[in-house]
Amino acid sequence: MQEKPPSVLRAPGKELWHAVVDRLDCTEVELALVQEACECRDMIAELRKAVRRDGVLIPSTGGDRAHPGIEASRKYSERMSAIIGELKIPEDALAELPDTVKPLPLPSRRDA
Repeated sequence: MQEKPPSVLRAPGKELWHAVVDRLDCTEVELALVQEACECRDMIAELRKAVRRDGVLIPSTGGDRAHPGIEASRKYSERMSAIIGELKIPEDALAELPDTVKPLPLPSRRDA
């Protein structure tokens, strides 16, 4: 039986949900982790939208500084990548996702 994506997910999160859940049999615990990864993907999309809207640099009292969405996006991407690695989701399940919100590549065993 196909699991429907949680209603809290937006389009980017739903894309990841279907890429994973439609291809793999997941336990309830795994589904909770997939949902967390999907929510990270939604946040990354929103943060990147804010950076595009506001610009990479934003004014502050001490001068221009990097948009806080850049660092937040990186953290969400790292968490999403960690969940994907923890669940051992095959790369082909992620291959059709739009590049704009793909997770960071996982280090190869040679890099470890």
